[in-house]
Amino acid sequence: MAKTLNYIGRGYLGLQKFDSTIYYCNSSKEQLINNNIKDINLYYTFLNIGISHASLGKYNLAVDYFDTALIALTESGKIIDSLIIAGYYYNYALLTTLTGNLKEANENFEKQKLYTAINLVGIILFWQG
Repeated sequence: MAKTLNYIGRGYLGLQKFDSTIYYCNSSKEQLINNNIKDINLYYTFLNIGISHASLGKYNLAVDYFDTALIALTESGKIIDSLIIAGYYYNYALLTTLTGNLKEANENFEKQKLYTAINLVGIILFWQG
């Protein structure tokens, strides 16, 4: 059920209905936390809430959710997935650009490029293997 609530929230994010995104993702987050489920869905829930707050201009709150999303990603065991990490740093770079912290934004864009490159190398090695 928590995964479905997060998908509904993500759908509202695509429609730019950020309050609805926050509502459904918070419901998802509560179910995951209450059931002690620390999988990738908790990461996406925090990330979607963070993106929504950033879109509403609540940048400091968004940063808190992004920080928590990274903790959830680490705890999920998916921190080794370079594409997921690249996506995180891309979104975080966009957020830090909006906050005016261009140095940190550039650092995050560089991390995003690094993790994307790591993924591409892995694909090449796989097909050459």
